[in-house]
Amino acid sequence: MTTSDDPPPGEATDGDDARPPSDDGRAPRRRAWPWVVATLALVAVLVGVGAGVFALLDRTFGADESAGGGSVVVEEGLSEGDAYGDNPDLDALWDACEDGDGTACDDLYLQSALGSGYEGFGYTCGERLGEAEERPLSCEEVTSG
Repeated sequence: MTTSDDPPPGEATDGDDARPPSDDGRAPRRRAWPWVVATLALVAVLVGVGAGVFALLDRTFGADESAGGGSVVVEEGLSEGDAYGDNPDLDALWDACEDGDGTACDDLYLQSALGSGYEGFGYTCGERLGEAEERPLSCEEVTSG
């Protein structure tokens, strides 16, 4: 039932929701594209953030698991080789470290691959420290005293 204040059917009103009906008499559809665009933009941002987090984690903790357990991780700028006899440059540092050159021990530790025998020997200042002992800033402190 209509009152005298109600507009006739099909006629627009002054309200915010006033839209003329479509040709078939149904209410017109609201536009969905702003929501679709906003949703796609949000998904793109979340994917980008997720990719950035994974890249950061891989760079931070990125040992190559596909190479098998116990593999030596060689980062760019580090010398290859796992144990004495594998790399002549690292062998020379090993020998100097063993002879009491603390700087050579530091260099061996810093230049060798992570998890290698070279790194372990340099870390312990030529086996002058136990693996569990806290390493000084320089092996010079250990070898000079």
